[in-house]
Amino acid sequence: MSISSDDHKTVYNQTSHNNRLQRNKEMKILRFLLIAISILPVSFGAVAQHGIDNPVTKAVLGVYENMLRENPNDYMTLFRRANEYYHHNEYIRSLKDIEQAIKLTPQSDKDLRFQEFMLRGAIYSITGRHAQALADFNEAVNLDPTSYAAVYQRANTEYELEQFAEAKADYQKLQRMNSRSSESPLGLARIAIKENNLGLANDYLAQAVALDPNNADTYVRRA
Repeated sequence: MSISSDDHKTVYNQTSHNNRLQRNKEMKILRFLLIAISILPVSFGAVAQHGIDNPVTKAVLGVYENMLRENPNDYMTLFRRANEYYHHNEYIRSLKDIEQAIKLTPQSDKDLRFQEFMLRGAIYSITGRHAQALADFNEAVNLDPTSYAAVYQRANTEYELEQFAEAKADYQKLQRMNSRSSESPLGLARIAIKENNLGLANDYLAQAVALDPNNADTYVRRA
């Protein structure tokens, strides 16, 4: 069934309206943050040292707390706070926020949902829940099949789950997506080792070194 011109206009107008609302919300957040940061007598070096307990991060989280107090269903703020928690290794708090954000985010907002599944998948992965991580990375790939990052994360998770055939297919897909990336041959080398094909593994590692000669980690893996 074809989509009429009127339908396209309706979708476009609704998207434009949503984008304007989002920009207004982001500007509001930015103003709050600038005010909060400007009154804090700390250097950014101190911020880096103290993690989530530094005054700037506390101010940022305070802004998010106030916004969520006004609107507990503000899924964008929930996502932003989840991301902030994640970068400070607060995985339990991050997971709680991102799960709520996923429940509230409209199905039509595919870009945000992609980011949400990638974030929750990363939390699951870093906390060793690889089966749940794989489910989220599958969702992310379904939302954006062209995303190198999503396919890469899925491949690594399949490897952790010993789904080597699936991981191999995804590492090969990465090679087709970006022939200059070293992640693909490194992944394929790990698969070749599992297949007890050490000669092929060495060939893949040599390919990875040639693609990224300045990456010390590549040499370590080859050794």
